[in-house]
Amino acid sequence: MNLKKIFDIDWLKTIKIKFHNSKKGMAIIYRNSAVNLANDSSICLSERFEFGRRYYRQDNRTSALSLAGNAKLIVTGAEQIYTGAYITVAPNAVLSFGGGYCNNNLTIDCFERIAIGEGVFISKNVMIRDSDNHLMCYDGYEKTKPIMISDHVWIGMNVTILKGVTIGEGAVIAAGSVVTRDIPPHALGAGVPCRVIKTGIEWKDK
Repeated sequence: MNLKKIFDIDWLKTIKIKFHNSKKGMAIIYRNSAVNLANDSSICLSERFEFGRRYYRQDNRTSALSLAGNAKLIVTGAEQIYTGAYITVAPNAVLSFGGGYCNNNLTIDCFERIAIGEGVFISKNVMIRDSDNHLMCYDGYEKTKPIMISDHVWIGMNVTILKGVTIGEGAVIAAGSVVTRDIPPHALGAGVPCRVIKTGIEWKDK
């Protein structure tokens, strides 16, 4: 699907965009948000996608969503992303959300593939990026590697998740962690770099 429009809606309150390839999907873009889409980028929404949502009327933090050429955004579950979000999807890259919640000041830089599962709760000031951007020269080095965040994961405040990481189902990442290696299912990870400090955990959103 080709999307030729560029939405820059800082002056609007709320708009709703329903894309042709979406059955129940609808995008709601809130005030102080900008959505920039390359002509051959695509968005596939199976459920409601809210971007730049505000907790209160006076929250004027800006948000931006940018999809480059042949980039894809896939939303299969209802997703809420609050103000201060900056999300970029590079040429030919794929970013997917399974449905969940992202608090203020989320940053996602997707250069190849970032998959975020169902029921994932992301706290404030979280960064997720699947590339170093710049090259280092040593045997076995890969500049860009996909990130997989499985279902029902809780990511605490000020967490950074870097390339090549898989976070298992039901895991919790403690505030301030830098995740550079896999975290198994139902584990609590913490620290810089993040390591498993407890296993066999369960968590609830309320």
